[in-house]
Amino acid sequence: MKPAVSFCFSFLIYLLTCSAYYGAEESLYPKESLCATGLAIPIDKEPRPVAVWAENGNRVAVFGPGVRRRIPTSSEGEWLNFTATQRGSEYCVSSEAFPAGELCDKDRDWLGLRADSETKWNLELASMASGCSQYYLLGLDFDLHDSPTKLLWRPGERAASLRLRLWPIGVLEYVFPLSRKADSQLQYDMTFQRLSGDASCVVTSASLDVSRTCQGNQAGITGFSIGSLDDNGDRTPSYFSLNCEDGGGWHSGTTASSPDGNNSEDGTDQDSDSSMDWEVFLVVVNVIIFILLLETVFL
Repeated sequence: MKPAVSFCFSFLIYLLTCSAYYGAEESLYPKESLCATGLAIPIDKEPRPVAVWAENGNRVAVFGPGVRRRIPTSSEGEWLNFTATQRGSEYCVSSEAFPAGELCDKDRDWLGLRADSETKWNLELASMASGCSQYYLLGLDFDLHDSPTKLLWRPGERAASLRLRLWPIGVLEYVFPLSRKADSQLQYDMTFQRLSGDASCVVTSASLDVSRTCQGNQAGITGFSIGSLDDNGDRTPSYFSLNCEDGGGWHSGTTASSPDGNNSEDGTDQDSDSSMDWEVFLVVVNVIIFILLLETVFL
């Protein structure tokens, strides 16, 4: 085979292999949509993109580094895109919705977004557990519906308790302390549903004692907010999953590794190991192909 033809053929194989590798890498953490009223994400050195669907009349409020404002919506629906990241000692959020493009400060290490009404959000998954999507968030806000909203909470590395607010905001707030030594469940379930003949309480759970949330006046409850607190009572990230079928993705068991460094007995670690093995294999293949390319050109 002539060197030029050999080079082109080898280069084509290289491109195809690289495409397969990057496709596999992106599929590890795909973007998925969820319906919510608002959410808050931590800002650190890992860029965290999030998009919210804004329709006419459904404004989006932004609370973050150097910004506290509402984004007006156009007559036609559009996606508003935001990316939060840390740059040196500053926390930053960028968006085409900002005249300056990017805003930063040194104090606010989180980004909060809230729509006037429930809408669609696109954000990257933190992990998958038993086919259940997990999002790494500081908190989530939802409207209350006649149909149940099922939520799973897996405490983050510094989470010491779960905070639940039933709105109108400020009316009812509950904190559920987490005893890491006594509790062996990886995740905790909660189901939210508007009062009806089948639902006498807006909150139910098989793994948390939520009975005290049923004692107040619940007739006026229209939504809820949920998030994690650390030992000092400050917000801290945890993992949240929505509407998993038949409780998939949560179970009782001895705590073992999770994406935040805890241990886990579910399939997450095995999935991660398999993904890592696949990545290593592809990297080795790329190195071999690159060496063959160099031999074709220079020998």
